[in-house]
Amino acid sequence: MKVIVDLNILLDVLQRREPHYSNSRKCLNRLQAKQADLLISSHCIPTLSYILRKILGKDVACECVSWVLDTFDVALCSKEIFRKANDGPYPDFEDGIVIEEAIAEGCDWILTRDSKGFKNSHVRPISPTDFLTKG
Repeated sequence: MKVIVDLNILLDVLQRREPHYSNSRKCLNRLQAKQADLLISSHCIPTLSYILRKILGKDVACECVSWVLDTFDVALCSKEIFRKANDGPYPDFEDGIVIEEAIAEGCDWILTRDSKGFKNSHVRPISPTDFLTKG
């Protein structure tokens, strides 16, 4: 099983954002227990660092980024993926990048709380709640 994890799930876990923290954490734990291939979009790393530095400080942000890089593979990105995301039928450019990376990487699911952003995806978006009940 190969899953690309959207930034909102990582922020839920790393910032312990309620009411989403518990389900997002349980999903990551279950996927790790199943030895799923976990990916994160390449564009999420600098965004994650920026957000966490503002909220939690540089040291904690660096620890969190290290944990992400130890836990997840980074999806490969290219000019072609950016073009497909930009030209595709996606409501949001960043979500389009995640979709195109998920397709290129052969992912089974996109784990996200923003299923609307992935409505035109060829890779099925799944929420933490749905994953915990159906996955």
